[in-house]
Amino acid sequence: RQAVSNWETGRSQPDLDMLEALASAFGTDILVVIYGQMPAGEDEETRSGYLKEITGAISIYDATYNTGCRPLDYVLREKSLLFNEYQVEFSCMAEGECIDFMTAADVYALFGNALDNALECVQEEKEEERFISLHLTRRGEMVIVHVENRCSREVQFQDGLPVTHKKDKTRHGFGVRSIVYIAEKYDGQVFMKAEDGKYLLDIMFSRSSQISN
Repeated sequence: RQAVSNWETGRSQPDLDMLEALASAFGTDILVVIYGQMPAGEDEETRSGYLKEITGAISIYDATYNTGCRPLDYVLREKSLLFNEYQVEFSCMAEGECIDFMTAADVYALFGNALDNALECVQEEKEEERFISLHLTRRGEMVIVHVENRCSREVQFQDGLPVTHKKDKTRHGFGVRSIVYIAEKYDGQVFMKAEDGKYLLDIMFSRSSQISN
């Protein structure tokens, strides 16, 4: 209901597709998501627990991200739903204006893959230890992306990139390669390492090189 209330007061616009997706995920009608209505015959305890789950999902969806980059805001809102589902603590500090040289498609792919990889990693951890943080900032002419997540297992690297520990190695690693490809497209550099129980991803761009291009 909070998402709809914000729309009614002009503070944000609800995404009907997202509300329908929430309804589908909970196996209910979209009216339940919007108005909190429950089918007849449900007891109060079931109703309370059910609506609490939906309210939690909507509150995450309705989290306001105003980074200054609309494609990044969309990615953050979408991934926040997944983080909530998998009990992942997520923190974000992002100056979206500093990636105004990137296309929307590249923003979706770069940050989407980075956060997806982090989520896949923390799913192997205990729920109380799952965390992901994202920092996007500008320092002088440099733009720095830093993604950090819990990672208790040992990670092997080859040529600076992590070697998947999945059995089917042909189906994994595309996300990492996509990150590298997009970074290099903008003359950026990618650094990955695992230390002290954390996995660290750093991407650096020079804004001056974007102007010259």
